[in-house]
Amino acid sequence: MKNHQNPKLSDGERIHSVYWLHLPEHTDTGEGRIGITHRKARQKEHRDSRRIPEGHIYTVLATGLTRFEAAKMEYELRPRPNMGWNIKAGGGKFIRALMAAEQSIQAGLLATEYDLASRVARFTYEAGTEINATAIKAYCSDLTNDGPPREIEIFVGDQQIQI
Repeated sequence: MKNHQNPKLSDGERIHSVYWLHLPEHTDTGEGRIGITHRKARQKEHRDSRRIPEGHIYTVLATGLTRFEAAKMEYELRPRPNMGWNIKAGGGKFIRALMAAEQSIQAGLLATEYDLASRVARFTYEAGTEINATAIKAYCSDLTNDGPPREIEIFVGDQQIQI
């Protein structure tokens, strides 16, 4: 039987949620399991799983998120493997690469702008800052559900850098 929830939508277009599986006595999200999904059936799958203790509670922490936003939140709640009931670090390989790219583009960054209408991303850096164009492109690749920006503008001091 096919799942017709969100038919013909790519993963980037689906509405995602971040959830927390926990026991009633758990008081913070450091305990239990953090996950992301776009499928309503995910709660039943966990209920039927032998890895999750009986009597757990399924709490939605956030909904209406893009895949990127959900993965970033999961990463922030589970930045390392073996936290709570999670075996792996949150967010998956793609988001961990994006988070590393985001961290590498922060040095010397003065401002970022994203014009949704024109789909132009603009980064402004202090003069003399060394630019990692690959990291900036990776970071921009999943900013919105509309796909990557049409154009990326990078300014270092008063000079525009071509990438």
